[in-house]
Amino acid sequence: MFELEKAIREWKGSLHKHEIFEVALVADLELQLRDIFDALKGKGLTEEEAFRRAAAQVGTPEAIAAEYRKNRALALDRRRPWRPGRF
Repeated sequence: MFELEKAIREWKGSLHKHEIFEVALVADLELQLRDIFDALKGKGLTEEEAFRRAAAQVGTPEAIAAEYRKNRALALDRRRPWRPGRF
């Protein structure tokens, strides 16, 4: 039998394997997952199917980590591309 809370714990555990994820980011992703899950469940899907689709919509931990790294790298590089470096 499918246990939603156990599945969410395992999903969060896979996120914690990546050092890039802070606690607040994992909490935000969990809220997003639960919101999508609730919407899919409201459409008549089973809990297991709704969870699997919600997790697929949020993305794999590897894909989320890659996008987050890209965004952090862009935030760290504040120099505008049309301005040459100072040195």
